Amino acid sequence: MWSETVEDYEADCQKKRLVQPIRNASAAFSATRTDELGTAAEVQWIEDHFPGTLHKTIAEVLKVSPALITRHMNQRVAQLGQCKRFQDALQNS
Repeated sequence: MWSETVEDYEADCQKKRLVQPIRNASAAFSATRTDELGTAAEVQWIEDHFPGTLHKTIAEVLKVSPALITRHMNQRVAQLGQCKRFQDALQNS
């Protein structure tokens, strides 16, 4: 039980350290674009540039629910799986 409390505390500290740098990087990237990214694209951008970031942290950065982040990440995994299968099929033809 104590180790879980320590892990939760460490995860919360890590999340707080990452939120502002991710927001800054995202704002700098957005400033170079002529149109806005949708939430799904923002989630993908964060995952690409800050791999392994917890869903709770991404949710805080984007000010959305963790469930929405999970849904977008699941869609991303499915899309990457489709790309992999397509590449495999091309190589095997």
